[in-house]
Amino acid sequence: MNYQALTQEIFKAIDIEAKEHDNKYVTNEKMQAVEEVTYDYDSLMSEFQDVVGKLMNTNTNNASKITTIVEKYLGKGKKVTETTPDQAGFIYLILEEIKSELLK
Repeated sequence: MNYQALTQEIFKAIDIEAKEHDNKYVTNEKMQAVEEVTYDYDSLMSEFQDVVGKLMNTNTNNASKITTIVEKYLGKGKKVTETTPDQAGFIYLILEEIKSELLK
């Protein structure tokens, strides 16, 4: 097996995949780089405190739901207050899920 034979086999496999799925998943379109998203850790922490405070004032039963969401992203027993600025993306995801699930 050499490089030329390998590339030919890959191209054949791609053609077969395209044929089997009506070209839905195979394209000649070039990939574009995605911009890296940055999050403001301090503002996310502030928003988290506000949202959680409102939810807890509304209904203390929300505590277990909030804990479940936080543990989904950070791990069992972990708390948002223990996060670092490098984990701002997780705080963003936690906030989005809390808002979509509990602030209906």
